[in-house]
Formats: sequence, structure tokens, C-alpha cells
Amino acid sequence: MEMDFPAECFDAVVSFYAIIHMPLDEHLPLIERIVRWLRPGGIFMATVGHTAWTGEDDAYLGVEGGRMCWSHADEATYLRWMTEAGLDVQWSRFIPEGDSGHSLVCAQKKPVAQADGELPEGNFAGARIHGVI
Repeated sequence: MEMDFPAECFDAVVSFYAIIHMPLDEHLPLIERIVRWLRPGGIFMATVGHTAWTGEDDAYLGVEGGRMCWSHADEATYLRWMTEAGLDVQWSRFIPEGDSGHSLVCAQKKPVAQADGELPEGNFAGARIHGVI
């Protein structure tokens, strides 16, 4: 599924437990689009894979016909993709789930500096993002 929005139209984009259900080859292009959608200083928070894994279950949660698919890279790969796409990773946390888990990542698009080198006020620009999990 392809979706698009105008450039710099969001202050934040949040995705919990969704990206990991998309085909892996769509993850990096999606991250690159999200960075384009974010305003300078905008925030991206997402649950991504902690370890690389791909799998499916044809009866997810015991529901016949309830097919569920997973496809994700490891945390280091996501952090590299985010950095290369223009985000500053503020933090990541392991979120346990059963015998494994996922990574919750908070990243910020670089704010645009003014001519004097100062960061503008508002819209998260220059803000340090903190998280408590």
C-alpha cells in the first residue's frame, strides 16, 4: 500500500506495531517518506523489530483464517536507516513481548538553523525528546 502526503505537513508521525507487518522491502522507502512529511524538528516514534525476523501465522490468536505476517530487520538496521534518512535518534527502548520483543524508537528530524546558527522556536525545533518506558 502506497500513501503520500505533502512535504513538511506533520509535526509528528507515530506507528505502533504496524511497520513490522509490512513487507521488509517497503520499510526503508516508508521511513524516507515519513522524513519528507515531517516538518523540521518533527518527531517520528515507532515500534520496529529488535531482531531480524520474518514469519506468518495462518490462525493468529487461534482464529482460523486470521492470517498474520511479520517482516522486520534488527534494531541496528532501523537506527541506521533513520539516521541515513535525516533523523537524529533520540532514544530506543526494548519492549518485551513473550520470549522476544520489539524496539520503540524516538527520532527527530533535524531542525533548520537560522542564519545566525540559532535554532528557531516552536514545533519541537531544538527540543530534546525524553521518554520513559
